Amino acid sequence: MRKNVLPLLLISVWLFHSCSNDFDLIVPGKNIPVVYGLLNVQDPAHFLRVEKAFVDPTTSALEIAQNPDSLFYQNISVQLERISDGTVFNLTRVDGNTEGFPKAAGIFATAPNYLYKIDSTSIKLKPGEQIGLIINRGDELPVVTAQATIVPNMEARKPKAGENIGFTSGKTERIFWTAPEEARIFDVQFLIKYDEFPANDPSQLESKTLTWLVAKGLRNEGLDRVTLEIQDGLEFYSFLSRNIPVSANLKRIFRGMDFIVTAGGAEIEQFINIGQANTGITGSQEIPTFTNLSEGRGIFSSRNTMREKGVQITSMTRDSLRNGFLTKDLNFL
Repeated sequence: MRKNVLPLLLISVWLFHSCSNDFDLIVPGKNIPVVYGLLNVQDPAHFLRVEKAFVDPTTSALEIAQNPDSLFYQNISVQLERISDGTVFNLTRVDGNTEGFPKAAGIFATAPNYLYKIDSTSIKLKPGEQIGLIINRGDELPVVTAQATIVPNMEARKPKAGENIGFTSGKTERIFWTAPEEARIFDVQFLIKYDEFPANDPSQLESKTLTWLVAKGLRNEGLDRVTLEIQDGLEFYSFLSRNIPVSANLKRIFRGMDFIVTAGGAEIEQFINIGQANTGITGSQEIPTFTNLSEGRGIFSSRNTMREKGVQITSMTRDSLRNGFLTKDLNFL
């Protein structure tokens, strides 16, 4: 008889959006813990998702997917441990739908959407420290454990908040920042901000934001400073021309950019190295074959985000934005 194999964890590593993948599980009735948790020293609260996957030889996978009792453990404790002194912190079960992390609609039940939460003021994570995960599922099942290092803060070198950055056709633009050795892999993006208004009515001004993903999965080469080269400044204008519609009836004003680097710990680097994650560390992830859990599947790690607000562009770049062949029809003032 063909067994119905069902993955019962549907989240992204950070954003808790849904993705799925199949486990090759062959032991009927065995349930497999599936865990995702990324701690960030900057977050006001920390969330972990703990679900289960198992093989049922008699029940339709679609039927199981709609049954919340099949998705979640009922008698479970989720704890974090500060390795340096052995202090243990209990997480509280909450509904992600009311915490700002709704589960995307699909074949799986979307409510309840259980997560395990602890406020940052309760645990007070410290950069560089070791944190352990302890999950007791009850029913004499093995305790699930894992350990991760909290990724410390990074520091921007270029560009910094309020500084100018230039983009010139045919010229390489370098941006760089300092990062601790615990930060192993990076996604880099600019949030480009501009105002838009009808040419005949400037009072109807609307603020717009575009996310320009400059690099994904950039690796730490073991140096104190991480450097990213934008090979051709034309990439900046090409991105804008692809993402802002041409309209003779609209005028636009460039307001600035936020420079954002998201760093992931060693476990995330390993996760991506095995080829199971195809969208970088800031996008949705599929259930990996990699796991750093003592039992089951999933990932327990850390991330950190550096954000420099209000980065500006040089006067030459503003002139190219207004008059360059790729962006002149966007009507930037």
